[in-house]
Amino acid sequence: MLSFRQFNFPPIGQLNNNPFDPSLATKRRWFYTKKNELNFGVTLPGLCETTDYSTQMLAFFGILLLEIIPTVYGIAQGLLWEAVAAAILIDIALAVVSHLWHSKILVAKNQLVITSNPIQVQNLQGEISKYKIWTNFFYALIFLSGCIKFAFFYVAYIYMDAISGAVLVCYLLGAVLHITYTGYFIYTSRYYWFVNNEYKQYLKTGGGQFAINIVNKQPIIVDGALVALNIAQIGLHRISVDTRGTYFFETLGIMTDKELVGFINAQQNQIAQSVIAKEGLKHQLQSLGILPNNPVPPAPVAAINQPLINGVNANQNIVTGNAQN
Repeated sequence: MLSFRQFNFPPIGQLNNNPFDPSLATKRRWFYTKKNELNFGVTLPGLCETTDYSTQMLAFFGILLLEIIPTVYGIAQGLLWEAVAAAILIDIALAVVSHLWHSKILVAKNQLVITSNPIQVQNLQGEISKYKIWTNFFYALIFLSGCIKFAFFYVAYIYMDAISGAVLVCYLLGAVLHITYTGYFIYTSRYYWFVNNEYKQYLKTGGGQFAINIVNKQPIIVDGALVALNIAQIGLHRISVDTRGTYFFETLGIMTDKELVGFINAQQNQIAQSVIAKEGLKHQLQSLGILPNNPVPPAPVAAINQPLINGVNANQNIVTGNAQN
């Protein structure tokens, strides 16, 4: 099932003290959607966001026009429309299959950002290369399908002139657009169907289903260097510091890429931004079950009763103070 209704976090109508938290399976479907790369001393491939859906939708229906128009003309010349229709459906199927490895590629790219072990880096790069080989194989089949459709047209039309040249361009351009947009459009529409249905259940039950009320608190590891970080609060998430100078990410529900960028921009220098970019990404991966949580260091008595963030107004966007190790 597909849905063309877009969904953004935080959704309108969610309860601030019991925010919407989709199932892990739906979160994993998010990995197939289009992301934006960002650079803050380190390059973030993107993780908790969806971009360019409107463009993907327009491109998909544009592809259908590019393929239908020359096919209709070819039918008048004796073209077997059943053969071309089958080829068009095969193109869509190939685009869907070629996208199967995008989730694994995305996760591996994000893990590379926070991995310093050379053996792990080599393993992740090898996985990405392997997945890209399969993806490119199906891309080649999509191009081949475009050529086959033109061959069907040429057999019926016979002449090599401006018309046949235009038909060839239409089919090959359609192949390029299939490779660039169709997989993203299909998988994003499917993700929207699942997340919208779960959000309907969340609203219907008043936050009884698909909700979270537990703060995920993870220490920020600064690799032994003395780095001054700004504590900050954005929406239902914050960077905090205890009495010993240990910094923490505290999140309630999903921390989106946009919210992570807010925390990064709250820092005063590139070193601090790089730390928050890497640690924020690690926190996202932990929240999504990709990485295990960091062990939380034992807190002194004075730091045990940390203030909760689940009662914070979701519209707040506050940066306060400058805590230093």
